[in-house]
Amino acid sequence: MMKKYSYITLATACFLTLISCGKKADKGAAIAYVNNEPVFQSELIFLERYTRFEYSYLGSQVHGTMDLLNKIVEKKIILQEAKKTGIKISEKELDNYLKKISESFFTDKFKESLKERLIEYTDWKKYMSDQALVEKTVEAQLADLKIEPGEVKKYYYGHIQEFSHDEQVRAYQILVKTKSEIQEVKKRLEGGEDFEKVAKLKSMSPESEKGGDLGYFSREQMPPEISEAVFKLSSGKMSEPVQTNYGYHIFKVADKRKRGSALISEVETEIIEKIKAEKKEVFFKNWIKELAKNSDVKLSKDLSGGLK
Repeated sequence: MMKKYSYITLATACFLTLISCGKKADKGAAIAYVNNEPVFQSELIFLERYTRFEYSYLGSQVHGTMDLLNKIVEKKIILQEAKKTGIKISEKELDNYLKKISESFFTDKFKESLKERLIEYTDWKKYMSDQALVEKTVEAQLADLKIEPGEVKKYYYGHIQEFSHDEQVRAYQILVKTKSEIQEVKKRLEGGEDFEKVAKLKSMSPESEKGGDLGYFSREQMPPEISEAVFKLSSGKMSEPVQTNYGYHIFKVADKRKRGSALISEVETEIIEKIKAEKKEVFFKNWIKELAKNSDVKLSKDLSGGLK
């Protein structure tokens, strides 16, 4: 028997045994329906395992089972909206998305790592394909979001403390795993190769696509061994190799600035992104609330004794 809910409010403790067991999940029974589309046990089991996998690598928040089920329902609602509006993901878009996500885990054995957590790569790829489509659908809704004249100035003077800073440097980095790799990088740089070009080719850090640009940062924002190496350099100078828990680094200082407040022109792009993020959050909450209100979500009555 199924019971109808406008949104999910249940304790699904009965799934904890299923989720934590060391078996590959089959599709299982439908535990809910979203506009007549089933949500299977296997989807909940997958998401719980993948959330823990993310946590082990990235320190992401581990959600409770109820929250995970809510996320699945929300995702299906958005995917159904994508189908209605004809939004699709191309193969190239998906390949780029999968590459970006897998590389964020900083492991050469991504597929093997998934398998160790009882996650099949094909299941992960399907999940990420849906996630890419969800993000594209949300972005399409936000396409007309505009920043009104005067909003940047208002935000700047209303949050001036955010833009006050201690002494800062803007630096670029190249990060590799081994001592031999960093020595090779150093040799290439000393031979006259462009720092940003080598960073794009060799660095395993997330900002490698931007040539290793770390932006501006203060001493307190970096580990002591990095700050010690970077802040003593003059603009345009390059550091010796630095070893940290992340691997081996070489830094190049692009600019230095004294303690003070950033000019509005220096932080305009940052402010625009902050305002957009705030507006997006408000819009998304209202948008998904409206979609959910107009959706038919039914949950299995025997999920647990915690249905309310």
